[in-house]
Amino acid sequence: MRRIISFLTTACLLWTSVSAYANSDRKDKETAALTAVQCWLKLVDGENYLECWREAGLFFREHISADQWVETMTGERKGFGDVVSRKLRKQAFRTTLPGAPEGEYVVVRFETAFANRKTITWETVAVGLDEKGCWRVFGYFIR
Repeated sequence: MRRIISFLTTACLLWTSVSAYANSDRKDKETAALTAVQCWLKLVDGENYLECWREAGLFFREHISADQWVETMTGERKGFGDVVSRKLRKQAFRTTLPGAPEGEYVVVRFETAFANRKTITWETVAVGLDEKGCWRVFGYFIR
């Protein structure tokens, strides 16, 4: 009986340690992903659209050409004006995203106020780990 209790106690401690490590690892990944998103958004905010396209992940670049991206951003996003405020509202770690290959992703959502818009806008940025272990933008959505 003591062996069973000892085994169960050891198993619980081991599971807690593994679970804490996994959560710590996930938090580290979410932090790194958020940093990558913020750096990428600085390029967008600075109207460096071609550069932010180059810095995006392969999945992103395969789905929209550089010319299409620059044209879309110049025609739509630029008209919003300068960012007045951007508040992180949600970030979620995922291993799948619709239409994307399996991998590690973080979806980040911001509540953003722009100078030329009277209503609050939602920006969602999806980033994923590339083959070199770098967080790259896989999608950018603005509403």
